[in-house]
Amino acid sequence: MGSLARAYSQALKKYPFTIQALQAGTLMGAGDVSSQLLVERKTAKQYEWKRTVRFFALGTFLVAPVLTRWYGFLDGKFGSGKGISALKKVACDQGIFAPSFLAVFMTVLGATQGNSVTQIQEDVKKNYKDVLLVNWSVWPAVQICNFSFVPLHHQVLVVQVFALFWNTYLAWKTNQGSPNSYPPFLPGWLPLASVPPPLPTQHSHVSSISHSSSSPSVWVPTDAHPPSIITEL
Repeated sequence: MGSLARAYSQALKKYPFTIQALQAGTLMGAGDVSSQLLVERKTAKQYEWKRTVRFFALGTFLVAPVLTRWYGFLDGKFGSGKGISALKKVACDQGIFAPSFLAVFMTVLGATQGNSVTQIQEDVKKNYKDVLLVNWSVWPAVQICNFSFVPLHHQVLVVQVFALFWNTYLAWKTNQGSPNSYPPFLPGWLPLASVPPPLPTQHSHVSSISHSSSSPSVWVPTDAHPPSIITEL
């Protein structure tokens, strides 16, 4: 294990941008894999490989280079260490960089999905506020530790390891409109498409309920009668 860590450190020092780009891309791709398999609970047939490749490419060619330059700028501007220096870095990172880069990321992601300018604007308008608020509830605490205790050349790696969970959320949130995208699985709940329709009785008329997989946002409790409780997330 020690030899592996030394080999990684040597490679990081020799090829800093390449190593950080590949590890960021790998972890962003892994976030999308966990989103599709664990959160959206897709089958192998439903799995979107192009989407995972898209996240890997964004991590490799966009996220890692930008973060590497940004953390280098912060270190040069405010120095290293704990206390006021770390607090200033977090204030700039979360007050200036995060809101700006999030908008850029969502725009570039929409473009790589082949969306029109209007679609991209609508998606950003719909999701930006929610994602930014979740970002602010998680990342300030991570970054204060990162800037206080982690050497500069390891900061992107630390962020991307924590971001594995963030990327899972981001992959789900930014793909809610795709045909095979489902909301997070809740124990005891099933998509309406998986619940068999009730049989009509002689004394009541039951209106037809679509059980097409094209309506994945409609979910019902597994112990409830389908027409009695229908909840849209």
